Parts: sequence; C-alpha cells; structure tokens
Amino acid sequence: RDSTRLKLGAGLFLEVPLSLMVRETKSAGDMIFARGDIANDMYYLVEGRVHIDELDLDLEPGQMIGEIALFTPSKARTQTIRCIEPCTLMRMTEEKVFQLYAENPEFGLYVTKMMVARLVSNSDGLKGLQAA
Repeated sequence: RDSTRLKLGAGLFLEVPLSLMVRETKSAGDMIFARGDIANDMYYLVEGRVHIDELDLDLEPGQMIGEIALFTPSKARTQTIRCIEPCTLMRMTEEKVFQLYAENPEFGLYVTKMMVARLVSNSDGLKGLQAA
C-alpha cells in the first residue's frame, strides 16, 4: 500500500501518499514543538492525545497540528504542544504540505477552513483569559 487514509472530519477522508509523510512516535510528556519555534513541518495525530499549553486544550486523534505557522511570514509556532500520552504522528515537511495543498484542492480547502476556525477560536479563548 503506497498511501494512507487520514480522517479529517465527519465523513471526510484524504488519501495521502506515504512518500509525503514520516511516521513518528512520542512518549507521554514529550514536546512536539514550543511556541516561537520555527515551523518546518505539520503533523497529523494518529494515536494518543496532545495538550496545547497556551489554550489549556487537549486534542484527540484525527487532528492536524502545526499548520498555522507554515502559512505565516515569520514561520514561528503559535502554541506549545506536548504529548499527554504516547502518541503516533505522521509528519509532513513544509514542502510536502504545499505539494499536497497544490495537488489536492479538497485538502487545501480543508486546511484553509481549519486554520481560520482555529485562529478565531484561539483569539476568542485568549480574549476570555485576558478578561478573567
């Protein structure tokens, strides 16, 4: 098999060539990246749960992680993400993300909508923290 099927949402799946991704495993407590780090990769969480420190939010399997920084001029990570439990991730380099983005309009639209939703949610969450 030369591709894997990633579940992106309710009834939405994406076939991604395995040549575009590298499988990684992390232990509980491992940091995937820290806020301010330069982004070179995006991740898809296959197994396990991760925690976004700045938002005090947990993410479950089936989530993409680290996409926002790839699209910013500074390439700086906007959040710190740690593994709550052992995790399996599929990592894609920036080059491979943009290749898939260009070749697969469904993926491109999904990532764009997801980034906008996350930016709005993150902004609302941070406003709530500042008001407290």
